[in-house]
Amino acid sequence: MDFGEKLKQIRKKRNLSQEQLADEMGVSRQAITKWETGRGMPDIENIKIISELFKMSLDELIYEESKEDIQKEFTYQSEMIYDIDQHKKIDIKMINAKKIIVKGGESEKLKIILSSQTIEHLDSIYKIKIEDNNQQLDIKCIRKTDKIVFDEEEELTISIIIPRSGLNRYELDSKTKELSLEDLQVHRLEFDGKADQISIDELDGSFEFTSKSDCELMLGKWNGSINLCQFKAKAVVYVNQEAEFKLIDKGRKSSVIWKRNGEYIETPTIESNNTVQISSYKSETIIDIFE
Repeated sequence: MDFGEKLKQIRKKRNLSQEQLADEMGVSRQAITKWETGRGMPDIENIKIISELFKMSLDELIYEESKEDIQKEFTYQSEMIYDIDQHKKIDIKMINAKKIIVKGGESEKLKIILSSQTIEHLDSIYKIKIEDNNQQLDIKCIRKTDKIVFDEEEELTISIIIPRSGLNRYELDSKTKELSLEDLQVHRLEFDGKADQISIDELDGSFEFTSKSDCELMLGKWNGSINLCQFKAKAVVYVNQEAEFKLIDKGRKSSVIWKRNGEYIETPTIESNNTVQISSYKSETIIDIFE
């Protein structure tokens, strides 16, 4: 069940109309309709409001939806499968997309799935190029044509299923509204590009995000390190209060602000093997701990 269907279901269980829910949230009825029909997602602040209104955890609203089979009902799909026979560095460059999902798989095969409800003939529009040079694998998605009559950032979802192994190193380059990392075991995953929202759950390894644009991050469960490298940008990091991690601030001319449920707090002292490292320049990071 996707987020829109879930929101509609719990709203009806509470005997609320779209207009009544909109009034309680302080948004328009059109916004509720948009979310329930899958034509958009609420931002992090509105997701937190929905969580509080319906007494549901953010995990229930967000993560369980993303853990469903990614090959759900899309009208059109194109799939590439490649067998990884040894540990190596893997460089993946994708076209722009509405959403990119990076998820662990059980086999030693790497899969890239392009999905859309509206874009037909994906195989004739896009091509996956692969160059395998012993210790490095380069994967690039390119357009076969310059004639584009649709908006990729509104209509295209890219799913990348990688072997659940902690020895491979990945570099991902793309631009997307939402990046979702789910159930991963990697030595290191680096994302260099633009993502408006990033959600992380069940990550074992190291994740590094390099960007020059603002971003919201929702951190679920992880075992390892998360490194933010931003340039003149703002990051809002939402962390469940049950998560234990050590903050390492290596930012230059940058600031780190702590909040709890939106209220400013003093910097806590936490000792943990899990780390969040700030390596930004002239940037602001807000870490908001929520219940």
